[in-house]
Amino acid sequence: MWEEELPPKRDSVELAPEPESPPPAPTPKAQGGRNPLALPLKVLSLLTLAYTVAFVALNPGVDPWVLAGVLLGGLGLALTEWSSSTSSR
Repeated sequence: MWEEELPPKRDSVELAPEPESPPPAPTPKAQGGRNPLALPLKVLSLLTLAYTVAFVALNPGVDPWVLAGVLLGGLGLALTEWSSSTSSR
């Protein structure tokens, strides 16, 4: 009698091939794509912040809701200006 070799057992689950790594992202330009309004927006942001603080400091007797509105509006505007100056296009 001849003995036949059994074929090797196959795994019940075949693994999918590993995905290829994505190509590296392009590096941003050094200074070429810089926002030309960055400096004026930063200056305007600081002026807005200074005006807001000065208004609150010089008008302590005003309605607290007005002071809160000026603070929130001034800070929000100053942060928006600063954020716009640091974002790239």
